[in-house]
Amino acid sequence: MIRAISIGVAVIFLLQIFYYTSKHRLRDRYAFLWMMIGLLGLATAIAIPLLNKLASKIGVAYMPALVFLIVIIVALSLLVHTTTVLSKHQEIIKILVQENAYMNKEIKDLKAKVEQQERQVISTNRKI
Repeated sequence: MIRAISIGVAVIFLLQIFYYTSKHRLRDRYAFLWMMIGLLGLATAIAIPLLNKLASKIGVAYMPALVFLIVIIVALSLLVHTTTVLSKHQEIIKILVQENAYMNKEIKDLKAKVEQQERQVISTNRKI
């Protein structure tokens, strides 16, 4: 029974990833990562009897504890990956904000220069 429920949950998870990818809510790059995790979950659900044997061979008395350990390791890996992507994006945003501020200053300076030249032309025309 637990095997069928696990397989069902893994399939629903994969369908959710396909849905989000098709609606462009999830980029392909990240969809691939999540699909790999979903397929790993599906393979784990299918291989529950093998996991029981593996747990007993490596000395783990309670197989769900082994699965829980694997899930924690995968979750921590995802957190590290997400943090590195976030850090990279923060640096890019900082550079873009700096460039935007520089361009706005350039535009402001150019507008001031044009206005000054227009005033000079007007004052020169009045003198003539």
